[in-house]
Amino acid sequence: MLLVQKLTSSARRHMTKSPQPHEYLTSRMPNNVIIRTTTECRRAPSIFLIEEAYISNAIEKRKSEFRTGRYLARQALMELGISSCPIPPGKNREPLWPNGTSGSISHCDSLIVAVAASNLHYRSIGVDVELNKPLPIDVAELILSSEEAENNHCVNGVKHLETLIFSAKESVFKCIFPMAGVYFDFHEVALQFDQLDRFFTALLPLRIAEKVGFREVIGQYTIDNSHIFTLTHIKV
Repeated sequence: MLLVQKLTSSARRHMTKSPQPHEYLTSRMPNNVIIRTTTECRRAPSIFLIEEAYISNAIEKRKSEFRTGRYLARQALMELGISSCPIPPGKNREPLWPNGTSGSISHCDSLIVAVAASNLHYRSIGVDVELNKPLPIDVAELILSSEEAENNHCVNGVKHLETLIFSAKESVFKCIFPMAGVYFDFHEVALQFDQLDRFFTALLPLRIAEKVGFREVIGQYTIDNSHIFTLTHIKV
């Protein structure tokens, strides 16, 4: 197993010296989860040919987002003691993380985020960031379960609830898919929100629960004027 170092206080101080964009969004990170963020895309090609081959036919915007996400992911892994390495896509386009680690990458038009953690602490982790604006109506109809449409019509302080639900389910999917190995639709997952502590509980469909060994997943959310940030993790 790769030697994965626990995030020390000195490492935390080092991270503090380089403030992350939209720090409020990421101010509630769980212990031993490393996050890196940026608002600027990288155009320089990756030194890892396997990554460049994957995006060889992509448009420039997609190339920049992909390269930046991988760059941030490697920065996060370095905080865990992992040397620079490729993070190629799997057969379902999911990032393949180094042995002994898990992580997740997300981006929207103005912010790119990567998180990483040691498998000594977390079995899996998923992150999502969205612009704090309404979803198209047709998209919202696809992601809401019947329970959410009935019970979660109002969450205090959340202007665009449908976008929060989308983001939460996206982070749940990113967290669960590496463990389950099969797809599931967003409307199959039911959410309930804890507004006081800004957590959410996701109820997985039975067919997915049978594969991963549990039915409920806990996540957290943070919202500022411009973005919605969600994080789901499964502890060891």
